[in-house]
Formats: sequence, C-alpha cells, structure tokens
Amino acid sequence: MHVKMHNLETIEFSVDLTG
Repeated sequence: MHVKMHNLETIEFSVDLTG
C-alpha cells in the first residue's frame, strides 16, 4: 500500500507501509 499525504505524521506512517 502506498499513501501520499501532505502531513509529517502521515509521511512517517506511509514510509512504514512502504517498508
């Protein structure tokens, strides 16, 4: 799953999903 958002907190979570 790849989620892109303009939020610092979301970016950190997105990186976890991408591995």
